[in-house]
Amino acid sequence: MIRITVDLNQRNDIVSLQITGHADSAPYGKDLVCAGVSAVAITGLNAIDELFPDACDLECSNNRIRAAVRKPNAELQTALLMLATQLRNLAEDSAEYVTMETRQL
Repeated sequence: MIRITVDLNQRNDIVSLQITGHADSAPYGKDLVCAGVSAVAITGLNAIDELFPDACDLECSNNRIRAAVRKPNAELQTALLMLATQLRNLAEDSAEYVTMETRQL
């Protein structure tokens, strides 16, 4: 199961986004759910890294993708909302393999 967690502050700004796990919807190397989540997440983080250098702590490692906001700004929030929206759509389309939780801090 892939677990996506989005943490919001009191103003409903995204302060962190984390993805962990594997979908296990097909054999390793043929798992289209995992590939879709990974493609959206890594593309999103690459764009954030290029457009907003040093604004987030970014991590891509085995079984974990994470973005934690260090220097918030409105444009960064737009990028994070776009990423979260795409991930939510994937979670809704593949609910058997992907969960998404939004937490208010």
